[in-house]
Amino acid sequence: LGYLLGRAYQIQDDILDYEGDATLVRKKTGKDIEQRKGIVSLIGIDQSKNLLQSLMEEMYILVQDIGNLRFRDMIEYIGSRKS
Repeated sequence: LGYLLGRAYQIQDDILDYEGDATLVRKKTGKDIEQRKGIVSLIGIDQSKNLLQSLMEEMYILVQDIGNLRFRDMIEYIGSRKS
């Protein structure tokens, strides 16, 4: 779960760099594309979003039987964060 959380966090970070509001992200956006780094540069924005969604679904499956809502909260935060 920790690996998937970290991977999803980084993909969301790359997506925010591509299409996030610089004021909310609190840094200059578009830098990863300019430098040709990050997952969005590698596979594109649509595939990056699809990959993030797949990771989210996989994490939800992993935590569904645990019964601790904090895990679901972490997953939801990563998928919905704007900064």
